[in-house]
Amino acid sequence: MKKLKIKGVTGTPVFLTRWRGYLDAKRRVVLADGGRWDSNYIQKLQCSCNSYIGGLYRDLEAQTFGPHQRSAELVVEYRDIKERLSTPDPRAAGKTLSMQKRSAARIAAVRPSLRRRLTEVQTALADIEEGIDRAVNEAQVTARAATALTSRKIQAYLHGAALALRKPADTNYAVAPAFDGEADYRHRHTAGDGTRKAVLAKIAKEVVGNEAVS
Repeated sequence: MKKLKIKGVTGTPVFLTRWRGYLDAKRRVVLADGGRWDSNYIQKLQCSCNSYIGGLYRDLEAQTFGPHQRSAELVVEYRDIKERLSTPDPRAAGKTLSMQKRSAARIAAVRPSLRRRLTEVQTALADIEEGIDRAVNEAQVTARAATALTSRKIQAYLHGAALALRKPADTNYAVAPAFDGEADYRHRHTAGDGTRKAVLAKIAKEVVGNEAVS
């Protein structure tokens, strides 16, 4: 997981954040109405968290741009190879017997070469799938950690404010990101991811079928 460095959030010790809440409440710049808490400082922390999470998913997009592009190319190649392997071999051509033998040798060498390349393509697609999933999961974990840390900082701030206002210290506060970065990312890559997953599922089914036959 990426080390959290959220401007205005990670650089301030919790005790200072609590003291800031106490002072803001004394200056009457903290809203506490009907269990609803708000202040410019709370909004600032939330904006910092949203900005950080937005950066996470921009980085994720840049990190996985190449693999997504390569995945699309490999899927096209996979389908082409499968089609060529399903087509009967052409007849050997040549006016003389030696020419026909050379033609037959070239034809016979094509299928093993295609099968080797097919294995390489399958392995590359599986590696891309694993790499993208790992990157998405890491971004998701980091985003959750960022919202949790920001929530704790706001809770500390409100604890100080509650002390100043002589209100109950039940200041549970959960930061809700302004947008779902993971859902947005997956939506943009729905077509490519779906195609790759379908190919990998087909490959897995073929492997199971071959093992059953053998």
